[in-house]
Amino acid sequence: ESGVVAVDDLQSELPFTVVKGGDAHYTAQVDVVVDTRLIVKYNISNDLNYIPLPQECYTLSESSLNFGEDVKSQQFFVTFVGEQIAALDKGSYAVALALESDNAVVNGEKGYVLLLIEK
Repeated sequence: ESGVVAVDDLQSELPFTVVKGGDAHYTAQVDVVVDTRLIVKYNISNDLNYIPLPQECYTLSESSLNFGEDVKSQQFFVTFVGEQIAALDKGSYAVALALESDNAVVNGEKGYVLLLIEK
């Protein structure tokens, strides 16, 4: 499924690239937000039971991306906190990140990522 990533290596940073589409000559601000509704939707659609990964178990390098007129793409990173994850009970966890913007259109099919973690 598009936007769903199984995470095996919890000791590294995962890079994500956000691309500004269309005419590149405009400015935009895009926020990276945690959206647990995506986990609920995924669970219902697939008859699964992923639990939102507690926020102390990961960090985001950026929560807002500012695109200048000539900037076509930017990256942000998700870094997992291995010792926090190790302390969790065994189970199926997920991190749901979505892109939101007040001044740009976000492609609904490509404007999110769901990170699945089996512990």
